[in-house]
Amino acid sequence: MILAVPMGLMGGMATAAYFDLAVRSCPPGLQGSLMMLVSAGVMLAARGGDLLGAKLYASSPVNGFLYCVIATTLVYTLILGVIPWIPKELIATTDGERNLAVEAETMAEIERG
Repeated sequence: MILAVPMGLMGGMATAAYFDLAVRSCPPGLQGSLMMLVSAGVMLAARGGDLLGAKLYASSPVNGFLYCVIATTLVYTLILGVIPWIPKELIATTDGERNLAVEAETMAEIERG
């Protein structure tokens, strides 16, 4: 039970980071649609995680909780492996600051499309 607090804090920070990265990656004008899509994905992932967690917990009367902690820790560790793949241009600006390089690239893609 002691691990519940740091695990919850890590999960909350990760969720905030997903939402921030999604908004930064979104083409201009589509942020609202993207946020609905991301929110739906988060809900599906949460309910799927609940189902998997319940199955893991019920799989062993003695070690079920341990299996859940191991699975959660493994998933959070795997997320750390994805971080280096995030383009540096997306995270180079502060919240609300315009990133002219990304905007120019987006506009070029829109014109090509």
